[in-house]
Amino acid sequence: MLAQLSETSSLMPVSDYEERIWMLQLQQPEQVARHFNLWKLNQESNLPLLSKTIREIVETTPDLNVRYKFSDDGDLYKYQFDDWSACLELKNSKLEEIFDQVTLLKAQVWNAENNPPFSTYIFDTEQGFFLLLILHPIIDQCYQTTNFIEAIKDKYLQYSRNNAPLTLTEIEIPNHPVENTTQTQVETDQSYVSQVILEEFRNTLAEPELTLDDDFFDFGGHSLLATRIIGNLLNKHGIEIRFNDFFKSPSAAGLATYAAIKTDRIKTNTLKNQAKAPLTLAQDFLWQAYSSFDFSPIYNLPFAVEFLEEIDEGIFFQAIKDIVERHAGLRTTFHTHDGQTYQQTVPISALDQKKWFWGSNESKNITLANEASYKFDLRHELPIRIRLLRNAQGRQTLSFLVHHMVIDE
Repeated sequence: MLAQLSETSSLMPVSDYEERIWMLQLQQPEQVARHFNLWKLNQESNLPLLSKTIREIVETTPDLNVRYKFSDDGDLYKYQFDDWSACLELKNSKLEEIFDQVTLLKAQVWNAENNPPFSTYIFDTEQGFFLLLILHPIIDQCYQTTNFIEAIKDKYLQYSRNNAPLTLTEIEIPNHPVENTTQTQVETDQSYVSQVILEEFRNTLAEPELTLDDDFFDFGGHSLLATRIIGNLLNKHGIEIRFNDFFKSPSAAGLATYAAIKTDRIKTNTLKNQAKAPLTLAQDFLWQAYSSFDFSPIYNLPFAVEFLEEIDEGIFFQAIKDIVERHAGLRTTFHTHDGQTYQQTVPISALDQKKWFWGSNESKNITLANEASYKFDLRHELPIRIRLLRNAQGRQTLSFLVHHMVIDE
């Protein structure tokens, strides 16, 4: 049974589970699989009645139509989105195209600021209506697919004047990857590719209204963001675009004409679990620039925080160590062999052999400027340096230095 939405303040706190899934979606979206379920509706189904049913469920059930954002204080919160129609879309479709459309929806990246955790699509085909239900794992603790199907059936029956029930026959969704046995130029899949590119544009630029023909650079895009998108398209979707082509035709529709699909999809998921991996396109671009400057500190990213109260440095070290252990990118070294540069993850068991944390008792006569100008040797050192210093008033100051090779802007 679904919970009922009550009157709440506009900003609502999130649970520990929601925050964990939100962070996982942000850092490793490939590990957050949304739930897709498809049903064929009986021939007598009433579309306006079904839409009314879904609307009431969205408007009265907590968390289905929320968005997640940071407050001015840096806390994650959620708020109820007013427009219920964000959770329902009607599509006219040919029967044989439904699975292709589902594949396209699966390829879209879910964004916590712009997309609801609950969404439905009704496909109107020559063979009747089909209902697609999509749930994001961020609401898994509260709801399951069966909860919604039972609620939809019950509400529909309540609204039906002749007590005609809604019958749903579940349809298995086949795996339908966009790949071929060899690398080929995109022809019949060009429409699909342009939609995937558009979704990457929208998420990267935070411009949900961007269209297929809009110029990427007219909406705040620049070369670094273009590099990120090229990498995302290749790593997540197996779609290859050359850097020069991005500038020739910087719209989603235009870029799709230059795109090529790679079959091995770069083996992204496999590489994430291996200790050794090639550089991403963005990293390779940065490495070439970094090496041209003789590996100088130009790509250091220094941060500093002054603590107003004394902290336990031992506990602080353990907290930071836990973060380093959980995020392989922070314990990565970089090596070049036969002209090819690759990244190597330092095993957790070998982490104690690397020096990356210094307490305040080890930091006498060290300044923030000293740390900011440190020259990393990424062949042997971790790409981060955590140091606690004491200022003239005796307060602890955190120096957090990270190399651009492992952090995006």
